[in-house]
Amino acid sequence: MAATENKFLEAAKLYESAINTANKNGWPPDEAFANELAAKFYYKNGSDKAATGYFQEAYYLYDSWGALGKTKFLEEKYPKHFNTAKNTTSGTVRKQGTAINSFMGAESMQVLDVASIVRSSQAISGEIELKSLLSKMMQILIMNAGAENGILLLEENGNLFIQAVATGDIINTMQNIPVKDSSNLPKNIVNYVYNLNESVVLKDAFHEGKFTNDSYISKRKTKSVLCSPIVFLNKIYGIIYLENNISVGAFTEDRLKVLQLLSSQMAISINNANLYANLEEKVEERTTELRLEKQKSDELLSNILPDEVAEELKEFGFAKAKHYDAVTVLFTDFKNFSQATDKMTAQELLNEINVFYSEFDRIITKYGLEKIKTIGDSYMCAGGLPTENSTHARDILYAALEIRDFTLAHKARREANNVAAMEIRIGAHTGPVVAGIVGVKKFAYDIWGNTVNLASRMESSGMAGRINISGSTYALVKDQFDCEYRGKVTAKNKGEVDMYFVNGRI
Repeated sequence: MAATENKFLEAAKLYESAINTANKNGWPPDEAFANELAAKFYYKNGSDKAATGYFQEAYYLYDSWGALGKTKFLEEKYPKHFNTAKNTTSGTVRKQGTAINSFMGAESMQVLDVASIVRSSQAISGEIELKSLLSKMMQILIMNAGAENGILLLEENGNLFIQAVATGDIINTMQNIPVKDSSNLPKNIVNYVYNLNESVVLKDAFHEGKFTNDSYISKRKTKSVLCSPIVFLNKIYGIIYLENNISVGAFTEDRLKVLQLLSSQMAISINNANLYANLEEKVEERTTELRLEKQKSDELLSNILPDEVAEELKEFGFAKAKHYDAVTVLFTDFKNFSQATDKMTAQELLNEINVFYSEFDRIITKYGLEKIKTIGDSYMCAGGLPTENSTHARDILYAALEIRDFTLAHKARREANNVAAMEIRIGAHTGPVVAGIVGVKKFAYDIWGNTVNLASRMESSGMAGRINISGSTYALVKDQFDCEYRGKVTAKNKGEVDMYFVNGRI
């Protein structure tokens, strides 16, 4: 980026830093590549002496690593930076007093090729992530073959896709472009290699050979071409396409043999990377499924139990029972429920009850109350738990008034259509309770104590369309609500109890 933005000093410093880091960590291919990039940078900026030094260092490192195709490529493309250091009698390039024979005999070249193949194979086999593998493969292919540009194609379900492209110093991967949709390679050559499983090496593709009429070759006037399948156990995994438009005959049979020897390791690594990617995808899918299942489970538990009780249950596997000194409990039920249901089908009854209970749920949620349960036509909720507060009686009556008004309005609509309607009784009482979870298979949050029984008596001792509360609840809300004293009313099994009708808010 610094070089692109013409920040000369910053770029020079960063190139040197990259070279030193690669050298310190023992990464010869990266050190060589960093030197080559630095050389091109200085060359572009007119610093030929500096460019020569970096080019020759890159040459030395590529040569030591066994990337003879790359050294040949550098000599061909940047000859003047090697002529000054070349001994014409020995044919060697001298760098820092070390002689490196660039025109080796067959035996020496074979030794270096084996070392290069081993190192290249190790570098390829060390990558398991497909994107990194493709990038590493392209880098190794370009260096070993001495190519100017290259494309790596992978086979998938009988089709070839472009998955890596090396243009100069830039390598792009994972494009997933179908070969049939691309105009950036000779399709005739690729199809020939793919269908016959044979390699193609052309010294001068534009002037000789059977592919001179290929539209890509004709348009680009392509010179050296190497196209070879990536094969293992008679299965084709992909195709390597390399070209060099600087010189004729850049790709030799020796270079092809090196790539063919690497082909098996490439195929194995591609297969492993695909298996790893599929495994990661399946793990991610399963993780997502488990996360969604947990979310559903948490939501279901939250619908059944109060949030803090559900959290306690999830964390410890149980939830302790808790005593509350003061909560307000509300009961509702429908007057003459049995008679009304006799006039409805089972589905109509279910629909009607669902209308009421859905609205009741919305109302009590609005006022921060806790639904306890429904028992037939009876609905039970409480305020002041599981989180204790001082507004539980007021909140219960706010909800009770809305429940009453909704029920009266619903009754009026049904009667206007000559449809049977139900009336509601509402009762509330304040006092101590014990709350906790009961059950093993189907958890249920419930409350117990005399307060619950008295709240039920408030409802059964009330009147249709009215809200009946006890004296203890009245004492907490008398300044906020218009209440009508009924006197002492006999409650079943409880004797006489002070009761009040709540007419509305003050």
